[in-house]
Amino acid sequence: LMRKVVIELLAWQFASPVRWIETQDLLFIEEAAGGLGIERFVEIGVKNAPTVAGLATNTLKLPEYSHNTTEVLNAERDAAVLFATDTDPEPELDESPEETAPSAEAAPAAAPAAPAPAAAPSGGPRPDDLTFDAADATTALIALSAKIRIDQIEALDSIESITDGASSRRNQMLVDLGSELNLGAIDGAAEADLAGLKGQVTKLARTYKPFGPVLSDAINDQLRTVFGPSGKRPAYIAERVKKVWELGDGWVKHATVELALGTR
Repeated sequence: LMRKVVIELLAWQFASPVRWIETQDLLFIEEAAGGLGIERFVEIGVKNAPTVAGLATNTLKLPEYSHNTTEVLNAERDAAVLFATDTDPEPELDESPEETAPSAEAAPAAAPAAPAPAAAPSGGPRPDDLTFDAADATTALIALSAKIRIDQIEALDSIESITDGASSRRNQMLVDLGSELNLGAIDGAAEADLAGLKGQVTKLARTYKPFGPVLSDAINDQLRTVFGPSGKRPAYIAERVKKVWELGDGWVKHATVELALGTR
């Protein structure tokens, strides 16, 4: 009997359609048009794989939902919003050096601290700043998702080959890529080689500003693990790159990604 029950349950599951499109229509269409018109959609799942939230986000980007105001959240990723524990970010202290000078003068004498690393000679020629565009974000996201280094990704690799054809990993990577670049589905993204994919996203996401939601979460989680024992904040990377190395914002982004990837 148990064997028959298991077979019947599996057969019912595999034979039943998901009907996700119809479900989304019911949830997101306004009440006046026969839908439920929900205000908030919450996926109960882990933040590193917001599959359903990603699908819902991409659906709401379609033209027919252009006036929809539904908020899409993931229970773990957006826990602070859900439980109303989020706060405004603290101001970065290193962005106002002139304000920190008086406090430094007023501080009582303390034991001498370790000498700071010598800064690069001021006024000398410095390397041109780097860009961090959608193509760079694509490479970084693939490396983070696949748990590999950027230099391990070959020009002819594709998302399909990197995920070894595993549909769940491939689909999640595609959803993450669309969320990071604020794009919907990217035609042929799974099969395109890296060079072709980078060229495609560069054209589609010309207004991309690093980092998007996916890279921000992944990088910040890793940097908290790395910096936790030292008490330093991720802003320390920008401070060192700009003040000690005298390099631009683009170098900060690339250094941040390399640090996150290299310390896993």
